[in-house]
Amino acid sequence: MIFFNRIKMALRLSVCFVFLFVLAHPALALGERSVSLGATDTAQDNPPTDEASVSVMGEGASLRIKGFPGASLEASSRQHADDYLVALGTYRKIRGLWRVEELRLRGDLQRKTFRLPDNHTPREGFLFVTKQLQQYPLRELFVCESRDCGESNSWANNHFNILQLYGLDQYQYYGAYEVMLPGTNGVYVTVYAVLRGNKRVYLQLEVLRRDAPEAR
Repeated sequence: MIFFNRIKMALRLSVCFVFLFVLAHPALALGERSVSLGATDTAQDNPPTDEASVSVMGEGASLRIKGFPGASLEASSRQHADDYLVALGTYRKIRGLWRVEELRLRGDLQRKTFRLPDNHTPREGFLFVTKQLQQYPLRELFVCESRDCGESNSWANNHFNILQLYGLDQYQYYGAYEVMLPGTNGVYVTVYAVLRGNKRVYLQLEVLRRDAPEAR
């Protein structure tokens, strides 16, 4: 009888010890799986921002262009542009002045300058962006490559005004596109990729969501 009483007493002490342990260490009691789920829920409440991507919201749809994997984001800006120029051809010097067939727009403008990882080509960077665009209703406005794009100097200094985009004429790619995104007046995407003389590859991505036409 004494023996059974001692067993009952030991069981009661064990139950009390486990109860106190659970109160003191709830995370350990729930296990590793529960802890990781808690971390996931927190991340969903506060999703991380991807500075390398460009996003435009439409009506029931959105445009999102991811940055090249491993690329360094050298510059980024977002502002309203009152007179944005989309080049629809190559720059040509006429009577000492650079001229280009153009489209003038107003709207919300996002600009990003990337430096691609070593051992990647401007063609890779250019195709990485344009392949993403092909997922959307698209109109190609103008595309060129290599020397057909004219002088890289004109793109770097006259069009984009970014010194790092001055590279080798035979290793450059340019594209201008209109994305027909529902709920917008048109989204215009410009891509330029070039290899510099120091073997560094830069990529310029610009996305403008056009303003509604002004009432006359």
